[in-house]
Amino acid sequence: MGFFSSHRGSALCCQSDKHNVSPLDFWNGSIQQEVRTAMANGQEHDLCKGCYQSERRGDASFRQIYNSSLGHLTKKEMPQWIDLDWSNFCNLKCVMCDASRSSTWAKETGEYSDTNFIRQTPQQHIDEVYQLSSTNLRYLNLQGGEPSMMKEYDDYLQHLIDIGASKNCEVTVVTNLSNINKQFYKRLEQFKLIKLSVSIDSYGLANNFIRYPSKFDFLKRNMLWIKDTPLQVAVSIAFQVTSMFNLDSFLVWLYDMQHLFRLAGKTLDIQLQLVKSPSALNIQHAPIKLKQRCIEHIKQYHRGNKRLKSAAVLEIRLLHILKELQKPHVTSQPFVDYVNSIANTRGLDLHNYLDDWDLIQD
Repeated sequence: MGFFSSHRGSALCCQSDKHNVSPLDFWNGSIQQEVRTAMANGQEHDLCKGCYQSERRGDASFRQIYNSSLGHLTKKEMPQWIDLDWSNFCNLKCVMCDASRSSTWAKETGEYSDTNFIRQTPQQHIDEVYQLSSTNLRYLNLQGGEPSMMKEYDDYLQHLIDIGASKNCEVTVVTNLSNINKQFYKRLEQFKLIKLSVSIDSYGLANNFIRYPSKFDFLKRNMLWIKDTPLQVAVSIAFQVTSMFNLDSFLVWLYDMQHLFRLAGKTLDIQLQLVKSPSALNIQHAPIKLKQRCIEHIKQYHRGNKRLKSAAVLEIRLLHILKELQKPHVTSQPFVDYVNSIANTRGLDLHNYLDDWDLIQD
């Protein structure tokens, strides 16, 4: 059906192991055929083990999510689905990210200094994606980095328009929405359907710390701008310990934002996935008092009358979070050390971002 092309290698999808081969070699190589054969025979393949493990835990996997939206596609000579991650160029340095996904992180750590802290897909690989792009293309996913800031994506979108592929192609953009590149969004309007997956992980100042140096007030303004455009929008939550500090306020804000979208005749989907890396941010490392507060916030949400719409996966994962938080406690020191290290490097006072920082620690 398709493939994933990244500055980190080629793969079946963004969750699968990356291979140091070009897009053409990957598309025409043995890996694709091996996995197709295994799937057709009802067999699990090692490259998809992450999804199967999620399913055995009772969680919705990326395999299931993709099958629900792409399952109707049939094999063709040219890809019908392409997922691109061409650069780490980004204006934020989120706590769960690293230099491979953010040039701003790389500048802070000193990585990739020989290329101005930017890690890019080789031009040969970009050229091969152009060769593999045709009017067969039905789904395109753009991630990064911050896609709206990348000229490579702007040029590629124009190429798809020029060859007549845009009119039948749906585009999903994974964005932090901290800025609005109107030229980028104007170009997207020439595609069949545009979906924004907006990364927001908490409310207010906590989100400012998580997605530093973003400003939540700007994010709210940009969400209201998007509401009045033809773009479809979903909020994608990368849930980890720092997301737990004001979960109650965050869920209320999401509910209110959904209401504003409905008044504009649109839906606002809500998605959530648990962060597993870096391990210090795994919710198991949350301080006991923070776990107790988060458990109460989730229970209040389930008892209340402000339940989110179009949020089936979020509801399932909130129940999973409840179970995880009630497991035997493990030390919170890795989390405390990790966020203190980030705050010290960036000259930030955690008391200004995370509610009851002193009181919440073990």
